[in-house]
Amino acid sequence: MSVLRSLRAALGVRRIPAVLGMWRDFRPFVRLHFLAAAFECGLLRSLRTPSTREELVQTLAVRRPELFDALLDLGVSLGELSLRDGRYALRGGRSKLIASDAGDPFAALAQEWVRYDNAVFRDLPPRLQGGPLGDYLGPTATIVARSSRILEPFIAAFIRELVTRRRPRRLLDVGCGSGAYLIHAGLADGDLTGTGLDIQPAVVAQARANVSSRGLAERFDVIVADVRAPPSSTIRLPFDLITLINNVYYFAPDERPGLFARLRSWLTPGGALVVVAATRDGGATIRAFDLVLRSTEGCSPLPDRGALSQQLHAAGFSEVRWERLALGQPLDAVVAT
Repeated sequence: MSVLRSLRAALGVRRIPAVLGMWRDFRPFVRLHFLAAAFECGLLRSLRTPSTREELVQTLAVRRPELFDALLDLGVSLGELSLRDGRYALRGGRSKLIASDAGDPFAALAQEWVRYDNAVFRDLPPRLQGGPLGDYLGPTATIVARSSRILEPFIAAFIRELVTRRRPRRLLDVGCGSGAYLIHAGLADGDLTGTGLDIQPAVVAQARANVSSRGLAERFDVIVADVRAPPSSTIRLPFDLITLINNVYYFAPDERPGLFARLRSWLTPGGALVVVAATRDGGATIRAFDLVLRSTEGCSPLPDRGALSQQLHAAGFSEVRWERLALGQPLDAVVAT
């Protein structure tokens, strides 16, 4: 009898709870990869309107229908899709979130985990033996810029409050990514002008489009530049407020005092430098992020508050004030004056 045979086989397996645990781990692993693939091929957005298989094949220009059928079957099995009366539709909360108008940061997060973080762990064993760090940022720069907007509600509230309180006239956002915080700052104060800079041309193009879409292109310019290089003629100094949001990890600890000193020299008297970062004070998610950073060429480990404070003081700032932005999460802001 097959049931008895299965029971005998199961009882013969050692450490059954651990084995079952690994099987349970596999399902979220598959779900994450399904979400990334279904987003990238356009399936999730297409299913904002329930559609037949034939309609989807035509809309998405599918050339391997048997492979597409397997993807649809997987989505139904995971509970992310439904099939009723020959029409597929979104069912799972994650799929609905990613397909929504506000879902792009979450889609990018799935892409980042699949394309970036997976590669870090895949390449880790030879790297432990002295292999080179990974050049991950180039291929995933726009994905990382999009996924970082998941933290936007917490950081944006802080930026709006800071701009309202300090009333800066000019703002420099170093490593501006998608341009989201230029936009929030600009909407908080109609007289504020400034500059965003990033070293990735594709990211700058994305930020320019975002800033322009909110009618702020006349007040904020976005340029390709490396803050470590001498300021070009396109960067008009000085600034009342300079921000580094979620990018201090791209600067080695020993170069931060020099970087902070340079930015301090770009400030008006009484101006402020603001650094927003995840700090080394959390559970498995933060530890995994730290491992990813340490494995990436051009990145540094997560900072801790004490070391970052010392680096800011070494750069000449006399007052350093910390604030936690997300309850229960090590997302911190430091205002240095």
